[in-house]
Amino acid sequence: MQAVQNIVAETEDLTVLYYVGAQKRTEANQQGITRWRDPSLTPAAVGIGCEKMVPRFQALLDINRESGGPALRPGDVAAAREMEASPVCTRQPWNETHVRNELTTRPRPSPL
Repeated sequence: MQAVQNIVAETEDLTVLYYVGAQKRTEANQQGITRWRDPSLTPAAVGIGCEKMVPRFQALLDINRESGGPALRPGDVAAAREMEASPVCTRQPWNETHVRNELTTRPRPSPL
C-alpha cells in the first residue's frame, strides 16, 4: 500500500483529485496535462462544467497548489451552511462551533 501511495504522490496523478476518474484523466492527458500541479489543469480540462462543481474544483486546485497557506478555507462558518444546503453535498452538516474553532481567519477567495 505504501508503494502505491509513493507512486501516486510522485506522479501527481490526476485521479487523486475529487471528481476525476480514469475518463476525466484521459481527457486531460489528451491535452498534455498529466499532473495535478500543472497550471494548465482547470475544471474544463477534465470535463467539469457543472455550475456548482467548477468553483469547488478550482478551489481544491488553488489551495493544494499554494505553499504555506492554511489547510482549510474559506474561513467563514457560512461555507458549512452553504454546503449543507447543496444538493451535491451528501455529508452531514458540521457542528458550527467546531467549524468556527477549526477554520482559519483567512479571507474567502472570490468568487466561490
